[in-house]
Amino acid sequence: MAVSAVSATVAGIVVDDSGFSEDTLGLVGGTAASTNTYVNLGSFGQIDVTKADVGLAQQGNLVIGVQQGPQGTDSFQLNLVPAAGSVTLNSLTVTSDDLVTIVTGPAAALDTIGTFTDTNNTVASLVVSGAGNLAITNPISDASLTSVDAHLETGSLAINVASKVSIVGALGGDTIVASGANDTISVGSTTDQTGTLVSITGAVSITANGSGDAITLTHELAGGTNFISAASGGDTITVDLGTNNIGWYLHHPRATRTTGPRAAVRDCVGCRRYAELPLRRGNLHRGWCSRAGQRRGQ
Repeated sequence: MAVSAVSATVAGIVVDDSGFSEDTLGLVGGTAASTNTYVNLGSFGQIDVTKADVGLAQQGNLVIGVQQGPQGTDSFQLNLVPAAGSVTLNSLTVTSDDLVTIVTGPAAALDTIGTFTDTNNTVASLVVSGAGNLAITNPISDASLTSVDAHLETGSLAINVASKVSIVGALGGDTIVASGANDTISVGSTTDQTGTLVSITGAVSITANGSGDAITLTHELAGGTNFISAASGGDTITVDLGTNNIGWYLHHPRATRTTGPRAAVRDCVGCRRYAELPLRRGNLHRGWCSRAGQRRGQ
């Protein structure tokens, strides 16, 4: 991969990377208003962010212009690689990519991307890996995006996707919001990069706002605490070990639930449909039975 010698260390420049596939971004004293644009990267383009946040300074807005491959076939990789510390991008904008990969920084890093924008609506897959923690703050609204895969991310992932999508969460904890119908959300990988069996090491919070979602947690730590909120009907939830706090509105009679050994199951007074309840009373996961009009577990 040819690496450009022209790197952005000041804000407000456009870098022409014709003939190159890799470049770097390392603003000194950047702000949320800073914007740097890279155009004509190779079809497998890569930007390495080398500067961590210092006080209020951040890396601003990163724009990846048209790359050298046909529209919709390019890929782009963002490496957040400061020697130490966290990276904040106010926004990341890509153009005509099919695959976008984000590699997080050091294990203690709390990397943040405010807004992710796919200019030409071509990105089908978003992959997250690395040892740091990543939060994409604003909801991603991208009709072409069908897959988010963070199963090789040993840190945590926070993401909100508005359209139908398949999400594989990170192992170090997740805050996932999915608002499409028939989403598939799973957290927990059988093996890591070396083929070693691993468990979910962080807390998981999943909010599924659409109907017909399939949510699965596997290889949970026995002492872990996870929260799943499904706000519509026809969802299927499968959990493993850990303390799993599960809540939803029943939307009788379509609700179907599968639970693991740490979830209590009771039938709902009124419609007699099975309703999963947390083991402890007083949790926030009390929906309303659509037939009986009274709280579950009361």
